[in-house]
Amino acid sequence: MRGWGVTLLLIGLGSFVLPMMGMQFKLVSIFGEYEMIAGIAMAVIGGLMVAFGGTSEKE
Repeated sequence: MRGWGVTLLLIGLGSFVLPMMGMQFKLVSIFGEYEMIAGIAMAVIGGLMVAFGGTSEKE
């Protein structure tokens, strides 16, 4: 679960940084005028998944 959390966190944070360079993820651009809200939601959900995801080690 941490892998998906890191992915969502990177996409969410990237949705803030990339527009400053004139770029955007195609995945986030499908949300139209709600790109900022979608980026925030992805970053928050990803952060929670990383924080509470536990370990993926099998015992």
